[in-house]
Order: sequence, then C-alpha cells, then structure tokens
Amino acid sequence: MTTTANSNWYQKRRSSEDGDTLLEVLIALVVLSLSSVAIILAFATSISSSAEQRNLANVDTVLRGAAEEATSQMQQDSGSYFGSCPAAGQSPLAESLQFPGLTSGYSAQVNSVLYWDGSTSSYDSTCTTNASQLVSLVVTSPKGTTYNISTVVGDPLPHSIPNATDPTHLVFIGEPGNGITGSSLNPQPIVAVENGSNEVVTSDLSTVTLTLSASNGATLSNCTGSEFYGVVTFSHCTVSTPGSGYTMTATDANDGNLTSPASSAFNVTGAGQ
Repeated sequence: MTTTANSNWYQKRRSSEDGDTLLEVLIALVVLSLSSVAIILAFATSISSSAEQRNLANVDTVLRGAAEEATSQMQQDSGSYFGSCPAAGQSPLAESLQFPGLTSGYSAQVNSVLYWDGSTSSYDSTCTTNASQLVSLVVTSPKGTTYNISTVVGDPLPHSIPNATDPTHLVFIGEPGNGITGSSLNPQPIVAVENGSNEVVTSDLSTVTLTLSASNGATLSNCTGSEFYGVVTFSHCTVSTPGSGYTMTATDANDGNLTSPASSAFNVTGAGQ
C-alpha cells in the first residue's frame, strides 16, 4: 500500500515538472508577436506625428520669416515703395523683393500687390501713393509644396506696438477667384480681423474658418490659413462641384463668433471644360 502511494506521488511530481508542450509554446509566441507589433505601430505613429508637427512648425516659421523680410525691405526703402507708382505696363516694385534669409531649400516670391482704397475701404490693383499695400507671398518648400501668406505694409514704421483693441468683425480683403473642380481657386481668399474702426487688429491670433454658400450640395475643402498680424491668408481652397454665384463667409469662433459679410461671387467650372 505504501509502495503504491509513493509511486503515485512520484508520478505526479514528475508530471508537474514536465516542460510546456509545443502548442503552448506556439501560442505564447503568437501572443508575444502580436504585442510586439502593437508596440512598434504605436512607436511609429508617435514618431510620424512628431515629425509632422515639427514640419508644420518649421513651415510656419519660414512663412513668418518671409513676411517679415518683405515688410522690412519695404519699410527700409519707404520712398521707393510708397512714394511713387509704377509706370503703365510695369509691375509693382514690391514684386521684385528678394528673400535671402529663408531656411535652406525654401524659396519665396511675391504673388500679388494690392493697394488700399479709402473710398471703397478695400484693397485693389490701382496704385495709390503712400497707401498701405497688401503683399501676398508664395513660399515653396524643398519638396515643392507651396504655401501662401500675406502681410499689410502700411508705412515705414515697423510693427513695434501691436494694435491691441478688441476685434469686432472679419472682412475679405482678398476676394476668392474662380476655379476648376479639383484645383485651387485663383486667387485664394484673404481675411482680416478688424476692430470697430475698420483697422486690422495686428495682435490677434485667431482660427478663422470659411464656409461655402451653395445650393447644389457643393463643398469647400483643403483650406489652410496662415495668420500674420491679423491677416489670414488661405491656401489650396477647392470647390467640389461646378457652379456659378458661389460666395463664402468667414467665422472666428475664438473671438465671440465673429463673422464677415459674404465674399464676392465666384464661379467654378468642371475639369476639361
């Protein structure tokens, strides 16, 4: 009886000391592999997001640097840029601005120059001496991606003391132009944040969004805005569906839901038409 009991105890002990079966090892490897893949994907996503944020921050720095260079050059030679208008058939002097201080690989050029018209309270292409100028720039990255930014240069004095009054409304100082479905509108809209005296609030840092007014189900997409001293320049705005008489409105939810009057009407045609 004692011999049989000792034998059973010995067998149970041997059984408990047996290693894992091949199936158990395979299951453990599968679980470990899945966990490793999940961890690697999490790290990859984090690295990708960090790289994207660094790229956006770098682009923003380059855009602001280009606008600062344009402003500085025009203010340092105010007599040439503000004191006279170009002769008939000649381009505005500001279109010849150079940007040697940009980050390596980036380039910039002036896309358009508009002049303040006090009689209409808007910017247009008619030159007026000593009037503030809306200078729109196109900055190209090393990968060929283009970005837009605008700056209002009003006088030879730098923006040393920002306009700190409260914003009261938004206004389109650059109207959206016509376009083709799938392609960016030309020109792109430019919105200013203004106070009750219709002055640009240069200290404002707003998130301005655009809304398309359309009755045919068309949508506005790909709009990205860059703000510089209260002026928000949009890039890559496209409309999904052909149509005529489209308008936009601008909204700033950060400053008490400020809105703008509707933009000028524009048309969009289908590709290939």
